[in-house]
Amino acid sequence: MIGIDVSGLDEIERDLEVMIEGLTVTTLNEWAAKILEEVKSTVPQEKRDLIRLQFCEKVGNDFDIKIRSPSEFVVLLKEAIEQHLAQMPLTTQQVFAEILDQISEKTPDE
Repeated sequence: MIGIDVSGLDEIERDLEVMIEGLTVTTLNEWAAKILEEVKSTVPQEKRDLIRLQFCEKVGNDFDIKIRSPSEFVVLLKEAIEQHLAQMPLTTQQVFAEILDQISEKTPDE
């Protein structure tokens, strides 16, 4: 009879929980709020309500993303997302990286 002791499974379990946690609408909206706060702090007061980044729950793990910004603030939105990416859980990073790709496709000149 041989015995195998595998250490580190608890750590892997915790990592998986953090990854799954990052894919909730609540978590995504918390990161969106941080990004919006940074962007809105640099734009004129009267234009702050024109900028929007919000995740809306659909069914199960599906969600819609609502993004709105005047063209002159798109670059600020992209920069704020880029600055926060490294701090996000991996799955959240992937969602926001996809958002960056989509923004870049729609605004190639910026």
